[in-house]
Amino acid sequence: MNKQLGRKVLRRLSFLNRLKSVRLCLQIYIFVAFLAVQIANLGRFYLAHGLMILFILVYLSLNCHEIAKIEAAGIYGPEENCYFEFEKDGLPKGLGPVNFRNVLTDILSYDFLPGPSERPSRQKLIDRIQNLEKIKTRPLSGLEIASLTAAEIHLGGIWLDRAMNRLQPLVSDRTQASFVVLSHLSRIHQERMEWDEAFRKQFSAVYDYPFPSNFPQLSELQRKWYQRIEKEVYLPWIRSRLQDSNLSKQKLIDHIDPIFPLKNFTGSDKSVLEFVGENGEYAVGTIASKQKEKLPEDAIAIVQQMVLWNPHDARLYWQLGELYNANGDIEAALQVLDDCVAAPRNYSSPSLMKHRAQIRSVIENQQKEKEQKKYDEQQQRDQLRQKQLNKIYLVGGFVLVILLGLLYNQWREIVRRRNRNTGN
Repeated sequence: MNKQLGRKVLRRLSFLNRLKSVRLCLQIYIFVAFLAVQIANLGRFYLAHGLMILFILVYLSLNCHEIAKIEAAGIYGPEENCYFEFEKDGLPKGLGPVNFRNVLTDILSYDFLPGPSERPSRQKLIDRIQNLEKIKTRPLSGLEIASLTAAEIHLGGIWLDRAMNRLQPLVSDRTQASFVVLSHLSRIHQERMEWDEAFRKQFSAVYDYPFPSNFPQLSELQRKWYQRIEKEVYLPWIRSRLQDSNLSKQKLIDHIDPIFPLKNFTGSDKSVLEFVGENGEYAVGTIASKQKEKLPEDAIAIVQQMVLWNPHDARLYWQLGELYNANGDIEAALQVLDDCVAAPRNYSSPSLMKHRAQIRSVIENQQKEKEQKKYDEQQQRDQLRQKQLNKIYLVGGFVLVILLGLLYNQWREIVRRRNRNTGN
């Protein structure tokens, strides 16, 4: 009931915002048209036509200005890259666990506390901010605002306040508010655990503003995929976090985010994905077939992108580990769960700890089996070598006996001939 009411309120607010913009444009149009008629009555028809054309051009430029701005679901800017390779069907391939961890480690280094010398990646963001802040002769463009605030969000800490102060005044200005402004504001509220406001901003970004069509660094396939993630994954994820925050303020959440199945899932079982085996219990290295049907082909890429947007979020990272486990890569799964428990995430929910212990136990048993198998194989090789040596010794001994016999006979023949010659 509360969920439906919240949606209605948000849609109502979105409609009112659009209605206000339409009314404003209509009022300006009537005023300009009135001036044009008065000018035409004075016989200056060309001036009247020019005034109307100028109004139309200005109106189109203000609306097209929004389209040219770059999107920022989690964090985006002209310098942000897409790390995935896309197939012909428009779906990305997830990064390998090692490559993904390297990318994530680099992103995590953005907001590390500065030491004696700034990390190269962090210093690069600071340099970007300083260079953009030097622009004083004109307002920053949409792309420059995206680049600047993306860098500040990456740096975190007090930089988030600076990004908030830049973006907040733009929301009330129709010519400045855009998808990127609302999305970056939503991202800042997420960092502050203000899920109510984060959802409102992201909802407005998705439904009140056009998704940008001009991405300097993205292909058309990549742009369409990000647009899909924005609406089908990222916004519902924020809604689920809002619900979790309302249910419990202090209790540790002991379940993964309900990301899958997606809304377009056509299967009969539309319940939330569970990482269990065929017997309904948690299974290491596999997942029940009915649960696997709920996972889209790009499930790993989706969760990896969500983690890159929220690198400190332990529950998202935990879900990536469970996906690795479901695909049979239990070593990568254990590495992820270990990272969730360790600093800086320090997340130790009972279910995560239980799954981690089960995976570790299986890996240790497998390691013992490998070591035992290696030992047994070495023993077999040693036994085979010993058998070969025994054969060599036996043959060698036999040959030696024969040689000794021949030598003995030869010696007896020499002695016999010598005695014969001496007797003569």
